[in-house]
Amino acid sequence: MRQNRLQSENQALADERKQEIDKLTQNLKQERNASEDARLKLTQKLNKTELLIQRANSLESGVIELKNDLKQSDDIKNQTGKELAVVEAKFQAEKEKSGGLEDQLNQKETDFAQEKVSFTDLLKTKAVQSFEGVLRSLRRVYDGVAKWHVRGTAVAP
Repeated sequence: MRQNRLQSENQALADERKQEIDKLTQNLKQERNASEDARLKLTQKLNKTELLIQRANSLESGVIELKNDLKQSDDIKNQTGKELAVVEAKFQAEKEKSGGLEDQLNQKETDFAQEKVSFTDLLKTKAVQSFEGVLRSLRRVYDGVAKWHVRGTAVAP
């Protein structure tokens, strides 16, 4: 009996230890699973962090490129502004020059119109004088013919 009792106690202790071992094994499995889950989550977060770092670096490079493009655009804008100022100055000078030429042209047109009027008047005067000369000559011829006719002479003047 004693041996049965010892055996039963041993069996009870063995069962108790087996239950403790099973419980510890189960706890270890749960901790291992929890640790594996935590490791997977940490790996995922590290991957996400790495992707975010890469994206941030890419964006930073893009910002630097945009800043360089903006600087180049500003330089081009400034250069274009200077060139525009030169062109505007040249245009203004040409405009003033052409304004002077236009005034000269208007003056020449006025002078030409006056000369044309004067020349026309001179031509009219000369034509009238010439016509008057022709009329005087015709008058003399007519007077001569009339005298000749009145006198009855045979020779015409």
